[in-house]
Amino acid sequence: MTSQAAVIPEPRSLTTSYPAYDIFGLTLASDFPFVNRLMPSADLPDLVFTCTPEPLPLDGQDLGAPIYATDASEEESSVYLYQLDGCNVLCFAGMADFYLWPGRIVCHLLDPAHEDLVEIRLLGPVLSLWLEQQGILALHASAVLVEGQAVAFLSSNKGGKSALAAALMQRGHSLLTDDILPVEHGESAFFGRPSYPQMRMWPEEADPFLGPH
Repeated sequence: MTSQAAVIPEPRSLTTSYPAYDIFGLTLASDFPFVNRLMPSADLPDLVFTCTPEPLPLDGQDLGAPIYATDASEEESSVYLYQLDGCNVLCFAGMADFYLWPGRIVCHLLDPAHEDLVEIRLLGPVLSLWLEQQGILALHASAVLVEGQAVAFLSSNKGGKSALAAALMQRGHSLLTDDILPVEHGESAFFGRPSYPQMRMWPEEADPFLGPH
């Protein structure tokens, strides 16, 4: 018995049926039940995201050798990036495969037990890759606004980016973004794009700012 392949939605067909959100300087339309507090938008979407447990028509295609791969760690599974004609595929082993086109991203959820990780992957590495494909540099950084200028902190995981941003927020500065900072080059300056009003911090990092909880 063969599984029925999911139909890949066209972005234009979803402009009125899906909620839209402002994130990373673009409008994202999606029916996904986001847990993070994304800012609603009334604009037409630049990008549509959908997630399905059904296989996609491309699932039977030979992806060839990955153009990028990571080794599994204690906290993360292996990740593979494949490049097809007009589409890139970012595979999180045993969890989900993300298919990226210029106007849409489709997630094939491989294991329903990992549905809670779909949002984390989308709002992190998946959208970072999509932005880079559009020519927008995506830095692993947190940033706040200081006197109208973006001040960014770049580091590896657990390097203190969010803690530095939170410390400045306690001094009255506004959060621009946490974890991912898209940067684009204007006519005379570089501009950082805002993310969404939430920070990613481990409990031991958040305790000095919020108190034990």
